[in-house]
Amino acid sequence: MPTENNIPYDKSINNFIIEIRILLYLTLPQFKHICAFVFGTVGRGCNGKGSRITENCYSSRHRTSVGNFLSNSPWNEEYILRALQKFAIKKIWQLSKDTGKPIYVIIDDTICKKTKPSSQAKNPIEKCQFHFSHLEGKQVYGHQVVGILLQCGDVTIPYQLTPYDKTRMNESNKKITKIEIAITAISSLPVPPNKGFILGDSWYSAEKILKVAKLRGFDYIGALKTNRVIYPKCCRMNQKISGFAKMINKEDFHLVTVNKNSYYVYRYEGKINGFKKVVILTSYPKNALYNQNALRSFISTDTSLTAEEVLFQYTQR
Repeated sequence: MPTENNIPYDKSINNFIIEIRILLYLTLPQFKHICAFVFGTVGRGCNGKGSRITENCYSSRHRTSVGNFLSNSPWNEEYILRALQKFAIKKIWQLSKDTGKPIYVIIDDTICKKTKPSSQAKNPIEKCQFHFSHLEGKQVYGHQVVGILLQCGDVTIPYQLTPYDKTRMNESNKKITKIEIAITAISSLPVPPNKGFILGDSWYSAEKILKVAKLRGFDYIGALKTNRVIYPKCCRMNQKISGFAKMINKEDFHLVTVNKNSYYVYRYEGKINGFKKVVILTSYPKNALYNQNALRSFISTDTSLTAEEVLFQYTQR
C-alpha cells in the first residue's frame, strides 16, 4: 500500500505547469496526476520505480493508477514537449541577453541498464535493446537516451530526452541514428543572442553536426577521436592525430592549466575533412607526455579561442 509522504507539497509544480500553458490540453484529473507524478519523482528516496513514485506522492495513490495514467491516458505528449522546449529557450535566451554570457547546448547519451534481457524476463520491457557502454566497455542491455541540455551561467534546463531505438526508421526507410537525433534538436534552436557553443563528446564530433551548428549560429567544441585525419603543413602527407602526436617535439607543447589540472597541449589550426579551418588540440596530462593511452584531442570551430579557452569551454559539459 502507498504511504503518505511527509514532505510538504510545493505548489510551484502547479504554477510551473500553468505557466507553460498546457492546461487547455489536459483534463483536471490529468493535471492532478501530472502534478503528483512530478512531485513523486523528486521526492526523497525515489529510485525510478512506479511503486516508489506512488509512495512519494503527496496524496494516497496506488501504483496501478499511475501506470494506467502513463500508459492509457490520452494526452498530447508532443505538444507538452514543445511547450517545455519553448519555456527552456525563453529562459536561457533571456538569461544570455541579460548577462551577456554564452549559451551552451550540451549533447550526451546514457544507458538505463536492465538486469535481465527480454529473453530471460517474465515481462519483457518494451524497446529494450543491447547498446555499447563506454563506461563498462561492453554491450549492455537497457534503454539508451540521447539528452540535450541548455545552459547559461549556472542555470541548466533539459531541452530534449529522446529514446534511441535501433529499429526506428525515417521517411527514407533508413535507421534514425543518434547523430540525426542531435541534428534535429540543434536545428530547432534559434540563433543565440551572444556566443553559443554546442558541446559534445567524440561520438557527436561529426561533420554533419559541426555544419548544422554553424548554420544555427553556434560554434562546436568537443572531444575528437585520435584516428581523425589532419593536414599539418610540416608534413608532406596527411596524418592521423595519434601518429602526428608522436612527431611533436616537447618544446612545441605548451603547458596549460585548466581547473587546477595541467596538460601539455599542441595547437593545430588548419584543415580537416569537411572544413578548411578549425582548431584541434592534442593534449597529454603533465605527468604522461607521449603516453598514447593518455592522449586526448579536442576540436573547436571557433579559431579565435586560445587553448585554455577551448578546454575551459569544454569543461562546461
